[in-house]
Amino acid sequence: MAPPQAPSRVPVVLALLACAGFGGYGTLGAGFRDGMFGTITKATEAGASTAVFPGGPTPYRTSYTGVGLLDDRLVPLLAFFTFIIDGPQTWDITLSYWYLMAHFGAGMCLLLLEGTRRGNRRRAVSWFVFSTP
Repeated sequence: MAPPQAPSRVPVVLALLACAGFGGYGTLGAGFRDGMFGTITKATEAGASTAVFPGGPTPYRTSYTGVGLLDDRLVPLLAFFTFIIDGPQTWDITLSYWYLMAHFGAGMCLLLLEGTRRGNRRRAVSWFVFSTP
């Protein structure tokens, strides 16, 4: 009788690469093609006194910390979440917020659970555990 074969990792790796490629294209490829990144860059340029996003909150906040170097890096990143942070609170935005927070919470629970395993000691995932038994 032949020993059982371990399942191949190739399909899993290919599926993960396909998902990463689709996500990268959906964000970066579409963002450059449809003008989203150009709008964000134009609206958050250094020296712009008031940033305006079409359909977004007016005026868009360009200073969160008061430190210019930090705000110049933070404001373009926050442009993706401007409707949740400063925008009108409609049901679709609130639902999207709770949907994202549920996934974030589930991910944190998995990190904390994996960090407590003995096999993960002295690995990066164990840094999420605040106390070890």
